[in-house]
Amino acid sequence: MAKLIRAEDQIEVPDRLPVIALRDIVFFPYSVLPLLIGRSRSVTALDEASLDRDLILLVTQRDPAIDDPGSG
Repeated sequence: MAKLIRAEDQIEVPDRLPVIALRDIVFFPYSVLPLLIGRSRSVTALDEASLDRDLILLVTQRDPAIDDPGSG
């Protein structure tokens, strides 16, 4: 597991995280942005994150026109 070290605490990041692909937005560390989550895969990822450690991986989608992005 990778370790994320912040000034106030340390957390262990698991090898696998739920993923949400963001359209038309770039999310930077420590920023606060409203996220509109509507795709079923994204909702499932949020549900999974809330059951485990409340960690989720946000990635920026290259082509925002694609409704169901995959790993590629």
